[in-house]
Amino acid sequence: MVKKNKVQIIVHCKEYEKRRQTIEKLGYIKYRLPMINAYVIEVDENQVDYIKSMDGLISVELDTHITAQMNHVSEVIESTWAHEHGYLGKGIGVAVVDTGIALHKDFIEGGKRVIAFADFINRKQEPYDDNGHGTHVA
Repeated sequence: MVKKNKVQIIVHCKEYEKRRQTIEKLGYIKYRLPMINAYVIEVDENQVDYIKSMDGLISVELDTHITAQMNHVSEVIESTWAHEHGYLGKGIGVAVVDTGIALHKDFIEGGKRVIAFADFINRKQEPYDDNGHGTHVA
């Protein structure tokens, strides 16, 4: 009996919602990523080439696991203290982005997602759009 190796992949597809049933047949959906029209699924390793050849897919890539790093970050920022005092972050979005941010369509389509900007290294006042031009954020 041959043991099948499972891999976790990100499947980015056209007509995201319409493809859900097809994606479910391929493997176990671990996460839905509606902001980028993608699913994270766990499949047998030998299915990846077949999935890559399917119509309507934009891209298929291996997912990266970062839980070990996030566990370390939790210790560094002392999130346990916040949790013990009732600060759980429910309904709050926080991001730390390097100075390379550009207002790509993923950040502006469907509503304003970048609501503030600060560059503590180069002291820029605004991020750049895809063409390298400054844009007003706030």
